[in-house]
Amino acid sequence: MINKEPELVIFDMDGLMFDTERLSHEAWTRTGEENGFCYTMDITRKKLGLGKKGVRALFVQYFGADAPIERWHHRSHEIKRQLVNEQGAGIIKPGLVSLLKYLDGRGIKTAIASSSDREMISHYLKITGLPHHFDHITSGEEVEKSKPNPEIFLKTCAALGVAPEASLVLEDAYSGFEAARSGGIPVFFVEDLREPDRHIDAGADGVFKNLAEVQHFLENREAAEYNKSKHL
Repeated sequence: MINKEPELVIFDMDGLMFDTERLSHEAWTRTGEENGFCYTMDITRKKLGLGKKGVRALFVQYFGADAPIERWHHRSHEIKRQLVNEQGAGIIKPGLVSLLKYLDGRGIKTAIASSSDREMISHYLKITGLPHHFDHITSGEEVEKSKPNPEIFLKTCAALGVAPEASLVLEDAYSGFEAARSGGIPVFFVEDLREPDRHIDAGADGVFKNLAEVQHFLENREAAEYNKSKHL
């Protein structure tokens, strides 16, 4: 567990802030039906948090090097964008808005570090009404190595002048969890499509069902620190 209040909280986006991993699965399933290939939840779970290179490598493993992966990828994004637009603010995960308000009230910096491209991140923030809640955004286009490499998180910390050990990453994907750990950044794992396994249970600084639980933990830690200081 973290020993003190973080100076910076870094949010993953898909599956953590927004309920879009399920929409992505639906989009890929439809793309598979249109193009005659079988897309499964197993593939979705394995591609969570991966950048474009990682997703391509995974798809080559499943469908072969000659598969028209770029065309499939483009079509799945069209479908996903349509689904996201239909839901609008409905994609916001429970507890997100309250947690952001709490962090702002505590003067804690917030950032997004997502493998998605900047245009998609900006679009999600715009349709959900959350564009002004974050001090910094790092997209997958701005790093050489995607998760599980820690570059995206370390670059975010550097941009805001906060040491990695004074930050906190919130992740729902195994690749992001590993990226934070290898970068020496405390990490909370928040469940979405993937449930925590023994490795995550042992390595995460906290495991939570949702963002409301994260806020509850931080508030209780704050109260415990206050009570401790009163008795010094």
